[in-house]
Amino acid sequence: MTEIDEKKKEKEDWLKIKDLMKMGDLCVDIEDYGFAIKKYKETLQIDPQDLRVLFNLGVIYATIGVNKKAIKYWKKCIEIKPQFLDTWFYLGTLYFRLEEYNEAIKCFERVIKMDPLNAFALFNLGNCYMNLYEYQIAIKYYEAALSVDMFDFDSYFNLVKCYEKLGDLKYAIKILKEAVDIFLDDKILLNKLGKIYIELEHFKKAFGCYDTIIKMDPYDEKAENKIKILKTLI
Repeated sequence: MTEIDEKKKEKEDWLKIKDLMKMGDLCVDIEDYGFAIKKYKETLQIDPQDLRVLFNLGVIYATIGVNKKAIKYWKKCIEIKPQFLDTWFYLGTLYFRLEEYNEAIKCFERVIKMDPLNAFALFNLGNCYMNLYEYQIAIKYYEAALSVDMFDFDSYFNLVKCYEKLGDLKYAIKILKEAVDIFLDDKILLNKLGKIYIELEHFKKAFGCYDTIIKMDPYDEKAENKIKILKTLI
């Protein structure tokens, strides 16, 4: 094959890949995953190392629950391009969903190595360690996530859970108060704070939490019931 023929073939292949990718992407948009898989695989016959196609196949298989194939395609991405950050993150998320926490940790640690200020990866590392009952380590990662994003609601909430598990309810209250100030009397946080106050028999403080909830939402039946009970205890 002459150089001109090679260039001609490269152009033809590029146009085929472009058309197949377009069809695959359109099928994903309308959730026709079977046809999308078919078109992406046809693309791989032309270029077996097309990272976007390999990644998208992983996403489709994870979406429909064929997890082994999702892992297979994402691992192939990583073999070709170890610094493909999104693949590590998606792979870690899937391992977490499969409750393979140690494998998930390895993936999220790779993300942090490439992007030390990735709050989502730090949060997910916290989740992994919390599910492994390693609460002190989980706390470290939730705090790191909050140092990057102080408005990370889920990190605050899970941080409180860790301190509860460790039996340090006073520090759990401290964290909750900080979060309530940031999220402007969020009902979920106030309810959590109220429950901890009740556990500590600080009934007046618990009453204050539920009273604030009622002022925000007069039709909150759970808060109203808590107030009725707390009135008998104060």
